[in-house]
Amino acid sequence: MTLLVVALLLAQVDAGAADPTPDEGDLTALLSEPIVAAASRTTETAQGAPATTWSISGTDLKRYGIQSVEEAIRFLGHGMTSYEYDGRQSAAFGARGYMSDQLGLHLAVLIDGNQAGASAKTARGAQPYLMPIELVDHIDIVIGPGSVVYGNSAMLGIVNVITKTGASLDGTHVVVQASAGTPGDVWAENLSWGEAWTRVAAYGGFTTTLKGAPFDLAWHWAARVDRQQGRAVWHRDTTVADPFGDPLAAYDRENAFNRDFGSRLFMRATWGKWRALAWFALTAGTGTGPVDASVNSNVLEPEYGLDVAWASAIGTRGDLSLRLYGVLYDSQAVLGRKLPDPAFCTPKVATPQCTDTLRWVAFYPVFEPIFSWDWLRDGSHVTTVGGQAFIYGSVITTGVSALDGPAQQNDPPVVAPIPNGALYLQHIWHGRFGALNLGLRGDLGYLGSAVSPRLAYSVSPWNNGTLKLIFSTGFRTPTITERYLEIEGFVTESPDIRPERVYSGEVVLAQRFARQNVQLSLYGGYWEGMITTARVLRGGQLVNQFQNLRNIWTAGVNLGWRGEVGPVDWALSLNYAPGRVRLPGNAAGYSDQQLSDVQISREAVQRFGATALGSTFLPADSMPNFYATGHLSWALGPRLPRLSAAVSISSPRMRSAYVDAFASDPRLSQSPLSPWSADVRLAASHAVTDRVGLALFGTFRTYASVAEAPRVGNGESPLPRGGIGIASNPQAPVSVMAEVNVRL
Repeated sequence: MTLLVVALLLAQVDAGAADPTPDEGDLTALLSEPIVAAASRTTETAQGAPATTWSISGTDLKRYGIQSVEEAIRFLGHGMTSYEYDGRQSAAFGARGYMSDQLGLHLAVLIDGNQAGASAKTARGAQPYLMPIELVDHIDIVIGPGSVVYGNSAMLGIVNVITKTGASLDGTHVVVQASAGTPGDVWAENLSWGEAWTRVAAYGGFTTTLKGAPFDLAWHWAARVDRQQGRAVWHRDTTVADPFGDPLAAYDRENAFNRDFGSRLFMRATWGKWRALAWFALTAGTGTGPVDASVNSNVLEPEYGLDVAWASAIGTRGDLSLRLYGVLYDSQAVLGRKLPDPAFCTPKVATPQCTDTLRWVAFYPVFEPIFSWDWLRDGSHVTTVGGQAFIYGSVITTGVSALDGPAQQNDPPVVAPIPNGALYLQHIWHGRFGALNLGLRGDLGYLGSAVSPRLAYSVSPWNNGTLKLIFSTGFRTPTITERYLEIEGFVTESPDIRPERVYSGEVVLAQRFARQNVQLSLYGGYWEGMITTARVLRGGQLVNQFQNLRNIWTAGVNLGWRGEVGPVDWALSLNYAPGRVRLPGNAAGYSDQQLSDVQISREAVQRFGATALGSTFLPADSMPNFYATGHLSWALGPRLPRLSAAVSISSPRMRSAYVDAFASDPRLSQSPLSPWSADVRLAASHAVTDRVGLALFGTFRTYASVAEAPRVGNGESPLPRGGIGIASNPQAPVSVMAEVNVRL
């Protein structure tokens, strides 16, 4: 495949030249160019893809001890930023001016192109740690909206995890990892409050001939046990009128630990024209909960997935593939209440103390036919027509159970099979003028529809250089919870909610030389109707409601440089990606009620609002203006260790709780901006023998706690300096992980 792509490139770049034979430097540059497929479902070089792309090798994942998609982006990625803000629930991903912490719903995370195990799961919870990391060949990152191909959720970009074949694995392998870290909670009682986890993985594969056709199988099993950090959870004592006056008296302290278990079996098989993926995962946890509660909670979630595809050539010009895949989750949670609540509990279960119960069965089946036609049989004119028919389905049951007895009241289940359909068309021209990629997709669903065009032009105006001009779009339809969820006293349904949309234009300059690649992307974008919660009055009570409250403007630059010389390889990513929430120019004169309606605090407008073009602009929630990653790896020599270092840096960003605050007390001691932060990963690995390898990893964080998302429990807590602020999820300032890997 690599030779075919190189041949096509040479034919394209040197078409009409007197001597098309490249010199050695040109050939080295071509061979060092990554091959990607996520941008247009077509195998092509990164420089020819209709987007800004980046590739992370499985070798680098191993060198740096990467455990999840989130860590891969944080330490090795380009154009995106990320952080884990609750080890049991979510990771946040940001790109090009917008930070998403809604369970990864704005980022399409795929496994071998499979969207069923995608953003809703792969990007959150214990699930990231159950990715088959050791089985990953590489990860393709597409920066910017990609809904023209992948539809819903591909607004920030696309992350496609490509797994290895059984033939590429040398026998059966066993990996054992253990990690421990120092406490990240400022109220920690002692060192035992730090994080601790252990992971075991086994994987392997083989290839043979079955009924005259090659059969290849790769498998991976992993299990991980976490004792997440201890922390002090604080619960408001309403008998104390002024919590600012004496915070320690106004809050009761609960010492809580989270304990989690996860296991996943993943298999990948190919046989003739068939390919299949299958997996089963089980996660469980106890502690301060999977969703907002106020005391210890527990969650249990099995996951089942299957992906079957058949592909065949049609004559000498066509290719047809039929794919059927799906996933089913069965989420069950019990959410405790710290203090007696007779007004709520007694009418339901005849006792003043109770717990909330939640069961959510989600299913997502997809049928996907794709047909490609090569008009001239040489790859220069290729048309692709595809479609999707899928269901976002769920059955939701909520209820209340007595804390000290079997009494239980369940609400009627909400059954919601939401059908959706999509058609897309793409044509790629290659010629002397360069390459033109034109795509159009239409999505029609019960919760909204969208049309997603993309136009990309690329040309090689000089030797080993590329210029791209790209316009792309993305969208996300509301989830069923955002549209229909109704919990008494907490959240109400949103009949007027509509899909989110993003529009993006970019110019990309890329240059290959020797074993190095440099790319510069200049972009601008507009995010329209982004969904967040507002407080509304229902039945005389203030409750939450999802609304399209945010419009965001953004423009910036992404610069990436990677290469290798001898035993040293490196990569550097520098990104300036400011996002600004646009408000009317007179926002500073809004009444308190008007500001409350748009979820903006007056102090945020006064301190950080900038007026331009007849509008007021505020920094986007939680999105840093500048972020960067860099990594360097050096093989010291034969039979000597390899040393590696990676760093992730983020500039100060607005705390989302500060922007959204309904009222700001002047005694609030927490800064509205998080400080500059840097995460550093140091690694040393050594092959003791041909079958045994050892590795040691150290992680250091200058900003150990992420303030945007408190762990479950009351989000307000006394701070060491006094006052009340957000109790952030503790992360270890310093942690160490050891690994032993053995080939049996």
